[in-house]
Amino acid sequence: MNSVLQQLFMQPGLQEALLSIDSDKVEEESLLYQLQTVFGHLLESQLAYHVPEAFWRCFRLWGEPVNVREQQDASEFFNHLLDQVDEYLQKIGWDPLFKPFYEGLFSDQKICQGCPHKYEREETFLALNLPVKSQSLRESLDQFVKGELLEGDNAYLCEKCGEKRNTVKRTCIKKLPPVLVIQLKRFGFDWEANRAVKFDYHFKFPWSLDMSPYTYQGVVEKEQRGSGGDIADEVFRRPAPAHYDLSGIVVHSGQASAGHYYSFIKERRSDPQYAAKRGTWYKFNDTTVEEFDLNDATIESECFGGTYKAKISDSASCYPETRQRHWNAYLLFYERQEDSRTPRTPHKNMRRFSFRKEGKETSTNRSTVRRTPSAGSRHRDSLSQLTQLVDHSERQGWFPACMPPHIEQLVREENLLFMRNRDVYNPCYFDFIATLASVNLESSFHPEYDVMMVQSVTLLVNFFMSTYIKYKRKEQSAVTEWIECIGTIIHSSSTAAAWLLKYFADAGPGLAKLYLLECPTKDVRHTFADMLEKTLTLCYELEDPQTQHDMDCVLGNLVNLLDQDVANNCWHSYQYFSLLNNYSQLGTKACKQLLKHQAFKKLLIFLIGPHDPSTAAPDNFPRRWNQPQVHDFGPLHGILVHLILSCDLSRLHTCEAPLAMAQKLTLAPSLLKMPGEVEEALAGPFAPVYIREVVCACRETSGSVEAFIDFLVQCSFCSKPFTYMVIRLVMEQYASVPSNELKNLSGLLLELLKLDDPLQYTRLQLVIDGPQEEKAEFAGILAIVKANQENDSRRSYQGVKFLVSMAHKYPHAKEYLLQVPRTWQWSVNWLKSTMSAEYSTQWSNTTSNEDSNTKIFQRTVSAQDTLAEATALLTELSSPEAGDYGMEMDQDEPVMDHDCRQSRLSTDFLDCGQSQKE
Repeated sequence: MNSVLQQLFMQPGLQEALLSIDSDKVEEESLLYQLQTVFGHLLESQLAYHVPEAFWRCFRLWGEPVNVREQQDASEFFNHLLDQVDEYLQKIGWDPLFKPFYEGLFSDQKICQGCPHKYEREETFLALNLPVKSQSLRESLDQFVKGELLEGDNAYLCEKCGEKRNTVKRTCIKKLPPVLVIQLKRFGFDWEANRAVKFDYHFKFPWSLDMSPYTYQGVVEKEQRGSGGDIADEVFRRPAPAHYDLSGIVVHSGQASAGHYYSFIKERRSDPQYAAKRGTWYKFNDTTVEEFDLNDATIESECFGGTYKAKISDSASCYPETRQRHWNAYLLFYERQEDSRTPRTPHKNMRRFSFRKEGKETSTNRSTVRRTPSAGSRHRDSLSQLTQLVDHSERQGWFPACMPPHIEQLVREENLLFMRNRDVYNPCYFDFIATLASVNLESSFHPEYDVMMVQSVTLLVNFFMSTYIKYKRKEQSAVTEWIECIGTIIHSSSTAAAWLLKYFADAGPGLAKLYLLECPTKDVRHTFADMLEKTLTLCYELEDPQTQHDMDCVLGNLVNLLDQDVANNCWHSYQYFSLLNNYSQLGTKACKQLLKHQAFKKLLIFLIGPHDPSTAAPDNFPRRWNQPQVHDFGPLHGILVHLILSCDLSRLHTCEAPLAMAQKLTLAPSLLKMPGEVEEALAGPFAPVYIREVVCACRETSGSVEAFIDFLVQCSFCSKPFTYMVIRLVMEQYASVPSNELKNLSGLLLELLKLDDPLQYTRLQLVIDGPQEEKAEFAGILAIVKANQENDSRRSYQGVKFLVSMAHKYPHAKEYLLQVPRTWQWSVNWLKSTMSAEYSTQWSNTTSNEDSNTKIFQRTVSAQDTLAEATALLTELSSPEAGDYGMEMDQDEPVMDHDCRQSRLSTDFLDCGQSQKE
């Protein structure tokens, strides 16, 4: 659509003729009105481009609405548009608009041989349809007028003679239009493959075209000259000039099923603003228009199609590659030379195009023009001079093009809106507002300083929220300066800070919903969250009742968004959760306020979904969010963690804790009483579901996970049920999740084993050996290492590395391992044999066994260090009674249970000592 509309708009005289039609009968929903609106915007709009959405909705192709996202035929659109507009004009009593420009006349002739009779049928056309297989436009035109002899069975029955005669059937052009449009038939249908195809053949066309040989007179003259006979008298009645210049090209790029149209158009208008560029070619590609040097070389590469030799740099081989040009000309626009020299402005010169009502006479009497010189020579001279002056003025573009008043008003209003926005969204204006608002900062000793600060922050915030934050081209550095300026003002005046807090409170939840969740631009969400966070932070310590009331309103509005809006915009929720997370870190008072507004309960429902906390969760309880969604849920978990750690966790203890250790683990100076919803989340029937999410967050979320690990450690302190639950969930994931996600889980286990309380030994036993029941719920590290030696060696390696790191960091863990080396010595042997088996491969300095998502073990420097540390751990078993475990023991030997450790302790040390000697 766009490429054809651009060709029509650039046709001299056409836009003027279209916009000069002003009738009360033109309906706003008509195609004519919408086309006038498009041309009016293209002519007078100050915008860079116009989007004709109303025109798209109004246009019908074969009676059906057009889907602008699907490829349509540009030639069909051209023909349907011209036909529909002209039919509508005739319907309301006006002469056709496009016919005087584009309509020509075919002559379909049948000339009988053997009798003097001939038959002719005339047919109008808006575009010539020519095949592209003939390789050139002139050859296609020759084939177009080439006669076909009908003889034998195909002989034509002469109606006048009543006998069959050998007949020449031919087509020629009876009347040429001022603008000749030629469609190159590049699209067809493959009936065998049952699909549309495009012919990208090479097809050349000239800059100038002489159409006289293809007219009726030209064909007759050629035939009679060839036969040596006398030229008929009708030939001497020469037709209108038939010399045309190329003025426009519509190019199709792509395939038959999908592609894109764009135009090349030559500037032919003579108006003063265009005269300097007359003859210049432009490339029109949807919203962009640029000058284009269209010469013999570029027109061949851009429009002729065919093949070309790709440059060596573009080819995978060392030789140039022959490639097909999938972009080529589809519509050609040729303008008659005399018309291009004197472009018409029909809305002023009504002698050429009469857009008057049908059936009404003009005010000028024809007899006036036929006055004898004696009767009115003076009148004729003055009229002639006036006519020449008007014609000259029109050609020079001194008279501005007119358009219907309602369309002109529409374009003017849009221009005014554009100019207002252009001036408002101006960096200089932004700087002026910022300077004006910050000038009061220098008057800190003024008695009305707080009032001045309120005025400054009012100006800044209102302009920022209503104007600047919507500016698409703003730079992040400039946004930071605005936020810092607002922060400086509210920091210097608590009254200004209170005003800003009230501004957010009075705005209700809609403002936060719009700028924190629904806004698709990340920078805008971050900016709004930053400004609101600064306000809450500065007002946090203010004690006056109005400020506290406004604080409750703002927090309540934010928390209430969790009911539905946050879930509906989960992909944009990072800034929302970051805001609440940062506020929860301000202290116990902030956590108390959030708990007061049911923030913990609503956050938990958002995370795991609606549930009955009094009912036990099934083992296969599904996760509400998938892994890509929870990737940015780190701040969400941070809020829950801070709210939990602000409470007294002693209700979870099942054994007495050392006082010094308990005080060390307490982060907040004063703890809150644990609410019921918090206790249910940590010790209720649904606790495993929530803790599973926290463990998953340790490996899935971006950013630091130290807060999550610290939370699990503190809740595990002196709490046997919680300890068992956490280790079970961690070990289940350690055995099942991809091996590249085990690093943070290993870190979590190390921190749990570091915890010094009466349950320390129990944790070591659960992590290393797993539960001692016959049907254990989960496997320990040693069992996981053994089970994955063959199929997932990276998982087994990370298990061995975890054991080595644990023994290296914690003496009590090292002592635990050294009691019974037989239970884990085989894992060192496995690592040693694996390293030896991979010895022929190169060392990998870039691939890590912890980060790669494959299951194949890589010989890395880190793996060599792990083996060395494990071997050094075994060498510490140097008891005189130590036996020889041989470092080559059967890897299938079962791991001893915990009850056998003491009875085999001396033997284990003996064997390990022999291993050291070897």
